[in-house]
Amino acid sequence: MPEEKIHKKLVLDMRSLLKTSAGRAVLYYFILHAAPADALYCPERPQDTAYECGKAFVAERIKKLVLEADKAAIFQMKNEWNSMVASLEKEQSEE
Repeated sequence: MPEEKIHKKLVLDMRSLLKTSAGRAVLYYFILHAAPADALYCPERPQDTAYECGKAFVAERIKKLVLEADKAAIFQMKNEWNSMVASLEKEQSEE
């Protein structure tokens, strides 16, 4: 199957995921947690470098597909994520 058709199908599928709050939350979780927190390069541990580069690649591919499917969704995802975290923190502090 040609790459272009696969890509178009993935963009359509991403649009479907972005229509649900659960889809947006899970995708944003992957974007946040696959992105490296520190430097990618670990000179003393090449396997860590490879691992961090792999995480960064996954995060960037997901983010690129989200942006291609719906540019405004990334802002919506961030706002919903921050609201969810604040709500859960409030719940926990009330317990």
